[in-house]
Amino acid sequence: MAKNTVIDLFAASAPIIAAKSASNKEKVTVALNDLEMLASIKVVIQSISSLAEEIESNVKFQVRDHFVKELIETERRPESFIGLEGDIEASCTLARKASSYDLGDETIALLEANKISYENKYEVEERFVFNPEALKDEKIAKALNEMIQKHPDLKDKNIVVRQPAIIKRVPTDNTILDIGKIKDVELATMLLKVVTNVSVGKFQGLDTQTALQNLIKSPAFKDIKKALKASQG
Repeated sequence: MAKNTVIDLFAASAPIIAAKSASNKEKVTVALNDLEMLASIKVVIQSISSLAEEIESNVKFQVRDHFVKELIETERRPESFIGLEGDIEASCTLARKASSYDLGDETIALLEANKISYENKYEVEERFVFNPEALKDEKIAKALNEMIQKHPDLKDKNIVVRQPAIIKRVPTDNTILDIGKIKDVELATMLLKVVTNVSVGKFQGLDTQTALQNLIKSPAFKDIKKALKASQG
């Protein structure tokens, strides 16, 4: 067990050392307890985060591959499952991209080329509204107040303007089922990736101490240590 760092709260104030900046103005440097430890932890966290993203991408690729094969085989929406390695378990799920997410022109073209359905979600319906610029004219506003009947002041005035619809194109459950009808695994994988999200989480069977031991023993962590050592010259 590593010893906890003990900080003497009653130690003498840290010495102040004068230093010159590049602009020839004097700055001061202040000795700080545990600064080196903090910097070291931050650097390691940054390196580990990059490693985690790379490994997570690899794990999600395996999860998505399982979902694609099940989808093609059954032509039914794949069920969530438990991923397993050793004593470690994780929940693996497949979900449609959120309805707030627009699929984009490139994805829509790809879906339509493969006869994959999607839904147009109207955020604002197309409609006609009174032109606010025209209503700034008091005569027009008064004429409109008279039930927009024929009136000389309304002649040739653009009172009503068209407000275009605002649409987001979103995947549905049928989008996923349509992809299941494609027997090309590579194409189905690509299509499923752009309309769904894969999540891996709710890890079980692992405590912090064991997690750290696993990380330190991993080849990837050894590569991080080599890279850090190389960066220090």
